[in-house]
Amino acid sequence: MTRLIKYEFYKLFCKRSILVVLILFSVMNLFKINSEFHSYSYLADGNDSRSWNSVYWQLYEDYRGEITAEKINHLLSIYQPLADATADMTASTAKDNPDMMTGNIYSDRNLLEKYYVEPMEYFYHYRTYALQVAERAKENAAVYKERGQIYEARKNSVIYHLYSGRA
Repeated sequence: MTRLIKYEFYKLFCKRSILVVLILFSVMNLFKINSEFHSYSYLADGNDSRSWNSVYWQLYEDYRGEITAEKINHLLSIYQPLADATADMTASTAKDNPDMMTGNIYSDRNLLEKYYVEPMEYFYHYRTYALQVAERAKENAAVYKERGQIYEARKNSVIYHLYSGRA
């Protein structure tokens, strides 16, 4: 039976014309993926000194590595005034403000929020999140073991061991 399936597969798809079309469409798909990435990527906006790409890498030098209270305080001292100024959405939308890193207050806030504040907050609180998952899995394992559902008890036990002690 498997020989018959293999034969039918080769008969349908291993013709030279079909293979050429598949390769052609695969190459076109790769070009399309690349163009979509560049058209929707926030960091693909050029390399001038005020582009998101340049500002991101300048800030990266300050905030890379271990998260410390000093880095958090420095980031929040930059981000919080921007967030306060744009909270009611009435700040200037001028794109040539010399006091802003990217030239626009909303752009600065969005860059800091998307690439630094939210990830740093997540990483800072990750230990707490992992502990909550581990404790919940431990409770679930006990409940499932009590009910005689061995598979679910083992699954939750594995989850507990995966998440306990993460930092």
